[in-house]
Amino acid sequence: MQLKRGQKVDITKNKTVQMFRFHIKWQSKKEMEVDISAFLLDSGNQCVKDEHFIFYGQPQGVDGSVSHHSISHHEEAIDISFQKVPSYIEKIALASTIHEGDEQDLRLRDMEEATLFIKDTQTNEVLYEFPFKGQLDQETAVVIGELYRHNGEWKFNAVGSGFFGGLTALCENFGIQVDNEATQQEVPVPNSSVEEPPVPVPPAQLQQTDASQTGSSSVLLKKGQSIQVQKSSLMTATLEWINKKKELDFYCFYVLQTGEVGKVNARHLGSSSSAPYITLDIDRKTAGERQVVIHQPSKLKYVLFASYKPLSSGAYGYKKIKAKVVLDNQMGEQITASLYENNRYSYWAAIAHIDFTKTNGLIITQVERYSRPGSEKTPVLYEDGSFQMDKGTIEFK
Repeated sequence: MQLKRGQKVDITKNKTVQMFRFHIKWQSKKEMEVDISAFLLDSGNQCVKDEHFIFYGQPQGVDGSVSHHSISHHEEAIDISFQKVPSYIEKIALASTIHEGDEQDLRLRDMEEATLFIKDTQTNEVLYEFPFKGQLDQETAVVIGELYRHNGEWKFNAVGSGFFGGLTALCENFGIQVDNEATQQEVPVPNSSVEEPPVPVPPAQLQQTDASQTGSSSVLLKKGQSIQVQKSSLMTATLEWINKKKELDFYCFYVLQTGEVGKVNARHLGSSSSAPYITLDIDRKTAGERQVVIHQPSKLKYVLFASYKPLSSGAYGYKKIKAKVVLDNQMGEQITASLYENNRYSYWAAIAHIDFTKTNGLIITQVERYSRPGSEKTPVLYEDGSFQMDKGTIEFK
């Protein structure tokens, strides 16, 4: 059934569906990044806390009722299990924004088509579809639709209302405070001759969180945040990014218990049965994804995960392609370290660090450091766990 703007339909009434998928597809005349998000709202039409804003950087709320999924360069989805939605949430707004639309002069008029498909996740049956582009023109964001409670059930209102100001305006409208520094237009960083000291990890002033106390098996680290998780006999680290046309190389720098230091990458694949007990999974051919496996964490003291952006991929920011490292201890704890800065002038990004030396668990830290503009030298991880950018070799000369 195709919906028109302003039409309201039942979603959960007389249905046994456990989870619904709100699948958005679009095509555009110009190259653009489009982000899909969900805002969980109270009776005052506001997000009670930041965790109620679901998007690529925070793909799952603490209660697990709503989750974000990046499918392809022109498809994203929001999955909702209405039985798990907290009782104080009265409405869920689904929105679409053009990434850096104002800075790049990209508008919703540049979209050729944009459609929401509401599906049963078990059967993949399309229950409703809503072409929401309509007459949208100069706007850079759109509230696609709203899900709201009605007589103990959930209904959908096909809104299709445009917003000026992009994601920042949407967040402010729904009560989410936006860091102006994170949203300002990026400017080139001068190549400073002042050498930065090694970065201690985690920073001394940082308050650590225990994953077992968060109430969730999936945690998104904020910038600079550390978290303690259980030690395990196997770990994986997956570098993920949304634009499959772009290429990233994944590096794992390590310090063994013996004091040996080194790195695992496409040129040095490592070993599962001997030092460094780390391997890069070269059989994993998924576009937009690279994985490192730590086979014996007990043999390690520290690791640093970093990414290199090849020259052939062109100039683009790590944040724009939504680069992140997902760490899984294979014991039900999954920690995500995303990148938050607009930085298109650096080849290297240090993303996440693990300290294996603690007796009661291991410490994962989102570190987010970038190489100097134009520098192709690798980061260096030191024996004490600290690291520096721009101090290693040039890998690709």
